[in-house]
Amino acid sequence: MIFAQFNAPRFEVSPSEALWSFIIIIGLMALNAIFRSGDNALSALRGARIRDLIEAKDPRARRLEKLNEGSHLYLATCQIGSRFCRAAMYTVAVLASPWPARLWSGRDDYGVGWLIASAFFLVFVAGLVNLILVESLFTGLARNNAEKWALRVAPYLSIARVILFPFVWLIGGIASFFTRRLGLWPIFSAPMVTEEDLRDMVEAGGASGELIEDEKEMIHSIIEFTDTVAREVMTPRTDIDAVERTASAQEVAKTIHETGHTRIPVYEGSIDRIVGIVHAKDLLKALLDGNGQDIGGLMRPAHFIPGTKDLHQLLTEFRKSRSLMAIVQDEFGGTAGLVTIEDLVEEIVGEIVDEYDVEEQEVQPVSENSWLIDGKAHLDDVNDEIGSNFESEEFDTLGGFLFGLFGRPPGQGEEIDQGDWNLSVAETDGRRVVRVLAKKRASFA
Repeated sequence: MIFAQFNAPRFEVSPSEALWSFIIIIGLMALNAIFRSGDNALSALRGARIRDLIEAKDPRARRLEKLNEGSHLYLATCQIGSRFCRAAMYTVAVLASPWPARLWSGRDDYGVGWLIASAFFLVFVAGLVNLILVESLFTGLARNNAEKWALRVAPYLSIARVILFPFVWLIGGIASFFTRRLGLWPIFSAPMVTEEDLRDMVEAGGASGELIEDEKEMIHSIIEFTDTVAREVMTPRTDIDAVERTASAQEVAKTIHETGHTRIPVYEGSIDRIVGIVHAKDLLKALLDGNGQDIGGLMRPAHFIPGTKDLHQLLTEFRKSRSLMAIVQDEFGGTAGLVTIEDLVEEIVGEIVDEYDVEEQEVQPVSENSWLIDGKAHLDDVNDEIGSNFESEEFDTLGGFLFGLFGRPPGQGEEIDQGDWNLSVAETDGRRVVRVLAKKRASFA
C-alpha cells in the first residue's frame, strides 16, 4: 500500500501489445529449449559411441562426429544463447507488466506497488514454466537421447553459431583468460564428470545388464585407485623378505628360491637401513659368470616413498623410473613396508596368484556367525565379508585395529568385545597378530 501512494511511470501497454509480449516470451522460451537441449545433448555425446556408429556405417555417424569435434564452439553458443534468451524473456515480462497492473487494480492511475507486483508475478510465472518445460523436460529428453537430439537441433545451432560468433569470441576469450589463470574448469565446456557421476553410471550399467559384476568391481577399483595410499597396500616390515649386505650370491639365490620373489631388498645392520635391491636376473647372470661372492655390485638403487603417497602417483613413478618396487618409510625414516607393481595391479584386478603363491582366504567362515580372519586383512574388506562396521583412523588392518583396542600387542587367546562382535586372538607370531576369530555375539546374531 505504501507503493500505491506513488504513481507509476506513464508507460502503457495495450492488450494487443501484451499479447505480442506473451508470444515473444513463448518464442524465447522455445529458443532457450533449443539451446539448453543442445547443450545437454552435446555434453552427453560419447566419442566411443560415435566410433561404433561409424564402424556400423550408420548414416548419422559423420554428422555426429562433426558435432562432437566442434562441440566446444557449439557448447559456448548454447550457453551464451541460453543466457541471452532468459535475460530477454524476463525483460519482456517486466515490460509487459503495466497491462496486468492496470487490469488487476481496475484503475488507469495504478501505483508503483501494482506495477512491481505485476512484474514479479510475470517473471515468476515465466521462470517457473521455463524451469518445468525447458530445464527439466527438454534437457532430460536430450540427455537420455543425446544422438537424436544433437542431430535435431544441429541446424538451428549452426545458424545461432554464426549470429552469436562475435559474442562467443569476446565472452569466451575473457572467460578463458581468467579461468586459465585461476586454474578453474573452463566455463564453456562440457560439465565435469564427478566420481559420484561415474559410480552412478556403473551402477546403471550393472542394473541394465551391460556390465557384469566383475566389470563393475574393476571399474569401482579404478575409481578408488587414486584415493588409496601406499601404506594401505604395502607388505608390512614384519613380512619383508630381505638379505644382509654381507650375504653371498648363493645365500641370496636361496632366499629367492624359498620365497619365490624376483626382487629382494638388501639392508645393512637393520631392516630400517635398506641400501639397495637385488634382481633375480642380475643374480643369475653373476652366478653363471662365476661371481658368487659379493652382492654389492649387483644391487640397484632402492626407491623410497612415504606411506601417504597415493597409488596413482606411485604408478607414474614406477613407469618413469622403471623400478617395480618401492620401500615405504615411516615418519622417522625407518622401514614401514614395501610396495610392488603387483600390489598396484591387484588393487584393480583383484588378487593375482602365481605358481609360487599359496592361495589362502583372508576371511574363512567357521560357522554361521564366526569367521577366522587374517590379521593383515584390511578393515574395509573384513566389513564387506562379515557385515561388521569396524572403523579406525590410525590402523588399516584387523591386527592393527586390535592393537589399538588393547593399547598394546595382544597375546594369543586374549579377546575383546567390540559392538556386537567378540574378537579373539587365535594366533600370534611374536608381537604380531596372525589370525583373529570374529564371532557375532548371541544377542546380536
